[in-house]
Amino acid sequence: MTYTLDIEGYGDSDGGYYLIASPVSMIRPTAENGFLTETYDLYYFDQAQEGEEWRNYEAKHFNIVSGKGYLYASQENTTLTFTGVPYNGNGEIVLDQAGWNLIGNPYNTSATVNRDFYRLNADGSELELSETSEVNKMQGIFVEAQTENEVVLFDAGMGTFGDTEMKLNLRVNGNNGSSDFARIRFGEGSTLGKFMFNANNTKLYFTQDSEEFAVVRSSNENEMPVSFKAGANGTYTFSVNAENMEVDYLHLIDNMTGADIDLLDTPSYSFEANTSDYAQRFRLVFATTTGINESADTFAYFNGSEWVISNMGKATLQVVDMTGRILSNEAISGSTTISTDNLSAGIYMMRLVNGNNVKVQKVVVR
Repeated sequence: MTYTLDIEGYGDSDGGYYLIASPVSMIRPTAENGFLTETYDLYYFDQAQEGEEWRNYEAKHFNIVSGKGYLYASQENTTLTFTGVPYNGNGEIVLDQAGWNLIGNPYNTSATVNRDFYRLNADGSELELSETSEVNKMQGIFVEAQTENEVVLFDAGMGTFGDTEMKLNLRVNGNNGSSDFARIRFGEGSTLGKFMFNANNTKLYFTQDSEEFAVVRSSNENEMPVSFKAGANGTYTFSVNAENMEVDYLHLIDNMTGADIDLLDTPSYSFEANTSDYAQRFRLVFATTTGINESADTFAYFNGSEWVISNMGKATLQVVDMTGRILSNEAISGSTTISTDNLSAGIYMMRLVNGNNVKVQKVVVR
C-alpha cells in the first residue's frame, strides 16, 4: 500500500516543523519518496542520549518504522510517500524508556490515545498540550512515561479516552500570535510534565515540588497557583473553560496587579506582560459540586460573634468567600464553634464535607 502526506515548506520563516509517523511497517527515507529534499530536517528523538536527544538523519541514517514519531521539516513543499505493509497491530505501543517518548499513530486513520500528550502547534514552531485525545493519521506525539515499558494504546475506533473526566482547561493567547494550553484534571490518574522546544517561548504551567507540569490533578475544592512566562512583551488573554463539571466558583487572581476576575461572569482576562515578570503570577480559585451529593440543610447558627456548627462524626469544615477563596479548611469531630472576629462584614459560604456528602449554607457576617 502507498500513503502520502503533504508537507508545506517553511521557506524563509521560522517553524514549519511536523511530527510525522508511518502507517506502514518500515521505509527508508530517499529523495524519491519525498524525504530528502534539497534542504530538509529529519530527526529521531532518544532521551537516553543526554545532551544529544535529537538524532540527526544527516549525521546517522535510520529507517522510519510504525509506532515511532519523527521530527521533519522541508524548506520546499514536498509530499512524503509511505509504501509498504500497512500496520495491522492492536494499537499498543511500548515506550522504550522512562521520561519523554516521541511515538506515532500507527494507523492510516485518526485514532484516540489513552493519555495526555503533546503535539506541534499550528505553525510548527512549538509543542503544545493537546486539547483532545485524537491523533491525526501519520501524526507523531510526545508522551511521558513514569517507568520504562509502559504501554500507550491507540484506538482507531475513536474511543473516548478521558472525554468524560472532569477538567478545567486553561489557555493563554498573545497578541503576537503565541499561545499555550494547560489542564487541571479531577480524580485518579497521572500528571504530565511541561515540555517545550524553546524555554523562551510563551508558556502556561503549574509548579509543584519545584517541577513544572502542563497537567495536574486536583480535588473538588482547591486553589491552584498558575505560572506564566511571556515569550515577548505584549498583551495576553487568559481564559478557562470547564468540561463535564458544574463550577460554583471560578476566579482568577492576578498577583501582580491585584485584579480578581470572576471567570463565570467574564470568561477571559486580558493583561500586559513582560518577559522579565515573575512566573507565579496567577492563582485559580475554583469550587465544584459535580460528582458529590450536596444538601442545603441548615447546620450553621449564630450565637453572638460565633457560628455554632451542628455536626455528627468527623467532617471537614470550609469557609469560602464570594470570590471563591477558601479562607479556612479544618477537620472537625462532632459539633464545634467558629469565631467571626477575623472576618470582614460580608457574605460567605459554609461547606461541611463528609466523604461524598456535602452541606452548603450561605451566611452573612454583619
